[in-house]
Amino acid sequence: MAEFIYWSCLLLPVYAYLGYPLMLSLLAPLFPMRRYGKAFPMDVSIVIAAHNEARHIEEKLRTLLAQDYRAHSLRIILASDGSTDDTVACARKVIDP
Repeated sequence: MAEFIYWSCLLLPVYAYLGYPLMLSLLAPLFPMRRYGKAFPMDVSIVIAAHNEARHIEEKLRTLLAQDYRAHSLRIILASDGSTDDTVACARKVIDP
């Protein structure tokens, strides 16, 4: 049993560094890579949880809207619950100037 453990401990790193890469290189021609068509841009939703962020929300929204991404694929969701300042009003100024 001790001899089996000895050889296992000795050969396992050899397999990891030599055997497995060799096996992958031999099996790779049997499984060719798939060629995908042209990738389409994904729709992106950005969720902002804001509480009393009137000082920063305008700049944050302007920065997000200035991104180089298709406007109809970008959705910004602002969640403001219980804010005691003008967080929602400031956000609306950016969206509806």
